[in-house]
Amino acid sequence: MKRAYLTMTVAAAMLAASAAMADDPGSVSTFESIGLYWVMAEGSESNACSVRYRAAGAPDWRDGFPLWFDARSGEYRGSLVLLEPGTTYEIELTLEATGTSAALSAATWSEDFPVAETIILPEASSETLEITASGTPGGYVLYAPGEGGTATIDVDGSLDHCVTIEASYVILRGATLMNAAIHAIRLMEGTHDVVIEACDISGWGRVEPDGWGHDYDAAVYSNASDVARIVVQRTTMHHPRADTNSWEEYRVADDTYHPEGPQGIVLFDSAGNHVFRYNEVYGDTDLYFNDTLGAGSNFSTEGFPFADSDIHGNILKNCWDDAIESEGANMNVRIWGNYIGRTLVFVATTRALPRTSAPSRTATRPCGLAGRPRRASPARRGRYAMAL
Repeated sequence: MKRAYLTMTVAAAMLAASAAMADDPGSVSTFESIGLYWVMAEGSESNACSVRYRAAGAPDWRDGFPLWFDARSGEYRGSLVLLEPGTTYEIELTLEATGTSAALSAATWSEDFPVAETIILPEASSETLEITASGTPGGYVLYAPGEGGTATIDVDGSLDHCVTIEASYVILRGATLMNAAIHAIRLMEGTHDVVIEACDISGWGRVEPDGWGHDYDAAVYSNASDVARIVVQRTTMHHPRADTNSWEEYRVADDTYHPEGPQGIVLFDSAGNHVFRYNEVYGDTDLYFNDTLGAGSNFSTEGFPFADSDIHGNILKNCWDDAIESEGANMNVRIWGNYIGRTLVFVATTRALPRTSAPSRTATRPCGLAGRPRRASPARRGRYAMAL
């Protein structure tokens, strides 16, 4: 859509002609971030795009990070970060060389999800909870224990999953999920706008004939390409059923030394716009992850967590490869304020393949790091942590 402005002055008419060349910018929000996108015919690496913003109605403007220009698509991209949830922002973009500008408003997500219906979970269950009834944007369906109570789903390794979700606008809160044979929570095709919060998940995953874990068995898992806007927060994912081999322990079946085993969150090639915050993912000296948060496809125009996603405030420990595997086409992915320990790679950011339309764009601010040895001796696994 083109912009045009009526004016009585020649100068203003010239500004209007410049503005008429600009497509309207777009935005994608999370709780604390807004991703910005602006395709411009006059865009170039030498025509920098400055950003300023303010909460709607506020008197003072703040400067944002300049947008990055992708010459392949003619698009400027970047993010506003560390914003307030549930707030509408006024945003102005200006091309420094030509003076072209555009304005938009965008709102961050509210942390208060409206609930239309509450399903009380039983205190104890050995059956898979199958969630198939969707709510609406104006009214989520909440699955939670009764007031002051608890809810434990322990399938004792006899069922693939503790919970399957094939619905949208759903909240799963306060459940203890134990001993899923494969994945504790599986998000099915078509699922979006799901909140998983304040859950405790343990004991999931398969054990291969060689005694190690099955690769990518996860506490929260999906391989559906249309899964979007998944929030996992204040959830503990710990002590899967099986251990992961280190880089010096050979897996005969797959002819590899690469670690293979369980993970915390795995969303393969999803639609993105996720938030993973304030979670704890950990094992111990005898139970390590491959990655704590990660999936595929690396070196692709897809990836994990995919575009417009936030990963922050998590405690991530005990993995042989990447604590956060943010790889593939991760436009406007923000990673900050995580405590990461006992891992090889803190935040992995392999870019998309050359000449694809969606390169990686990630800001990282891990707040605590710790190293690991190359060898997998159980006597050495727990002796290399440090808090920074």
